[in-house]
Amino acid sequence: MEEIVPGEEGQHYPLCIGGERSRPPEDVGGVSGYERFLSTITDPEDPEHGEYLEWAEKDTGGRKFDPEYFSINEVNRALKKIR
Repeated sequence: MEEIVPGEEGQHYPLCIGGERSRPPEDVGGVSGYERFLSTITDPEDPEHGEYLEWAEKDTGGRKFDPEYFSINEVNRALKKIR
C-alpha cells in the first residue's frame, strides 16, 4: 500500500490498482521456501521439479505456475468477494 485516498461512490473496495508478479503458492515456507520453490521449478533436473509444478497448479486453479504472471482482473475478482 502506498497511500490512502478518498473512496469513490459506487466503487467496490478494496481495489487493486496495480501490481506485478505472481504471489507465492500457499504454504510455500516463507521467503526461503519460495526461493527453493523457484529454483526447483526452473530446474528440470531437480528431483522435485515435477512434484512442485503439480503442487503449484493446484494452488493456481490448474494454470501452470509462472512467477511473472499477474492479472489485475483476477486480483479484483478475488477482492470483490471480500465484504
